[in-house]
Formats: sequence, structure tokens, C-alpha cells
Amino acid sequence: MRALAEYLMQGRRQALLVAVVCAALPMMFWLSAATVSLVTLRRGYREGVKIVVWALLPTLAWWAMGDPTPLMSLLGTFILAWVLRATVSWPQVLLVSTLVGLLLSGVLPMALQALVSQLQTLSDSWLASVVDGPVPSDARYWLMQLLMGALAAFQCAINLGSVMMARAWQADLYNPGGFRAEFHQLRLPAWLALALGFVLMLGAGAGPEWLRWLPVLSLPLVVAGLALVHGVIGIKALGKAWLGALYVALLLLGPYVYPLLMLLGVIDSLINIRRRLNPMV
Repeated sequence: MRALAEYLMQGRRQALLVAVVCAALPMMFWLSAATVSLVTLRRGYREGVKIVVWALLPTLAWWAMGDPTPLMSLLGTFILAWVLRATVSWPQVLLVSTLVGLLLSGVLPMALQALVSQLQTLSDSWLASVVDGPVPSDARYWLMQLLMGALAAFQCAINLGSVMMARAWQADLYNPGGFRAEFHQLRLPAWLALALGFVLMLGAGAGPEWLRWLPVLSLPLVVAGLALVHGVIGIKALGKAWLGALYVALLLLGPYVYPLLMLLGVIDSLINIRRRLNPMV
């Protein structure tokens, strides 16, 4: 990836080529978004806009064919890269990402009507297999609200991943180890973590409409929890095997590990666990 980052930084023409081609290729839009992010982080939003304008052309074509994901990734990632360059603050990026995700959770049902229809069919089939007798309409509605929220949260995760990739490229080229240090120190302000935690607890017992927002609101806490675990492993010099175990556990035991990471994100915002382990942090 370093060779690609070096190529992108050779000039606008190179960045335009990669951004446009990757936006046009199936399932490669994330690389186009990362390219736009790198240009924005290194050269500013004005230069980033020049890349975005051209990369929009294939994403608009995808949208016309029924897939707005490349367009949402390109624009969402550009906004996050712009915020990161202006603030140099990952908590600010996570906050903006949450606001974008809440907007997406309302837009996605209209933008992805074909996918929503398929999800409705699959969810109905699953409910019919686990429920004896007719499926309650309330259960169908609750499940679809949760799926819509999960789609919005997944889109936010793609945007954040693209920005993090671009930041890692930038650090590798100009500030080796810089992204690792930034991520290891990522910690939410106490007010934000507590506000998110309160809304999540309130929403868990509220009506089904809240379910659409909960996955998006949980994402900043999960990222903060992951940053905490990365930071602790770095402080203790435990090795990459522990990180591998973390992500395997997240993949296999997601329903248990995900809320644990959220809880860690809230606790760390209050007591700064890394500083307690290493006062130099």
C-alpha cells in the first residue's frame, strides 16, 4: 500500500486516475474514498474537491443503476477527512460520522429500495422459521428498523475505515508511527460518551423507531473501545497475537464483545485507563 500512496502523492493526475477508476470498478469504491481522503488530508479540502468532482461521475452512474453506496462513501469520507485535517481530532471525526450516519439511517430506506425489499423477504423467512404460527407485524417492523440502522452503521464504518486508511498512508509517508500513536490515544470526551450511553439505554426500552438510530450511536463507543484495547496492548507490549485474538472474538462472539467494547469506551472516557497504566501517555 505504501507504493500506492507514493503514486497518489506524485500529482493530481495520478490521484484522479486512481479515484475515478476505483469508483467505477465494482466493490472498489472504498479505495477511491481513501484516495480522496489522502489528498484532502495532505493538500487541503480545495485540492480534495477537485478529485471528488471527477470521482463523482462514476458514483452517480452507480446510483443511476440502483447502488448509491459508492456516492455515499465518497462524500461521507471526504467530509470526515476535511474535519480531521481541520481539527486533528478523532473524537470530532467520530461525532461528525455519527451525525452523517443518523442522516443516512433516514435516507437509506428510500435510496436502497431494492435491497430493503430483499431484506424484508429474508427477515420474514427467518421470523417464520423461529415463530410458531403467523408472524406478528410488530416483530417484522422491529426487525426491519434494526436492519436499517445496521446498514447505516455499516456505511459509517466503511467511511471511517477509508479515512483511517488514508491517515495511515499519510503517516507512513511523512510521519512514521503517527497514525498508530493517534489511534492508541483516541478517547471520547466524557460528555459525549455519557450522552451516547444514556441515549442508547433510553432507546433500548423505547419504541421500534429508536432501533434505527441505535447501531449508528453505538459505533463511536465501539471505536473508542477498540482504541483502548489497542493502546493497552501497545503499552504492555503484548504483541500482535492479542490484536488478532480481539478481532477473531469480535467476529465470532460479536453479540458479547460489541457491548463490552462500548462499556470500555464509556469507562475510559471517565477514568483514562491508559494514563493510569502509563502516566507518560
